[in-house]
Amino acid sequence: MPRNVYDPKDKVAIFKAVRETLRSGKSWEDAFEAAKSLNYAGTKTSLQKMFYARKKPGRKKGQKYSAPRIGVAAAAGDLGDLKAALDRMVKERVRAALDHAVAVLQRSRDEA
Repeated sequence: MPRNVYDPKDKVAIFKAVRETLRSGKSWEDAFEAAKSLNYAGTKTSLQKMFYARKKPGRKKGQKYSAPRIGVAAAAGDLGDLKAALDRMVKERVRAALDHAVAVLQRSRDEA
């Protein structure tokens, strides 16, 4: 089957219809029907691939689309709490290790 190249206006209209259909909570079947009503000629799977692979502004070709990451500035308030929790955990583990080492040394001294 030859590859179908869509006019940019048609492609935008197809994407808009698919996006609105999916946002309203409907299935891909309904989105596919909406795209077919706008002269989409492919399959449902190719529509999904085309929809997810569309270019987004500021992205390099071939880059994966990942979930947005939390910036350092946004998480800065939580870092103090995280640092305090880590310090507490390290102190507890070091104290436990030292207590264990002291107990072992005292037992070996008492046995000798």
